[in-house]
Amino acid sequence: MTTFTLYVWENGQSMGQNAANRYLCWETTPGQTLIASKVSNNAFSSKAELRLSLEPNHVYYIEQQIKPMGMFNPLSLRLLSDAEGRKVLETCTPPAE
Repeated sequence: MTTFTLYVWENGQSMGQNAANRYLCWETTPGQTLIASKVSNNAFSSKAELRLSLEPNHVYYIEQQIKPMGMFNPLSLRLLSDAEGRKVLETCTPPAE
């Protein structure tokens, strides 16, 4: 089984590293933002971006997904609904420090 490390940035600032069944959490200011992610290993490198307009006092759940090899861009970011995000979060743990 191949293990991937996913790197995450908000507006060019590193927010940390993520992996399967893990999550990252941070606070930020309202307004326009760009969430970016990158994954790479010896076989491939892929990037994904998601632009959001953030509202005050709101929680956003973003899912990172690595698609099967052979896809044009195997990494994607997807904004989840609040209910879906909470459900997925129950199956995850924070990254090891």
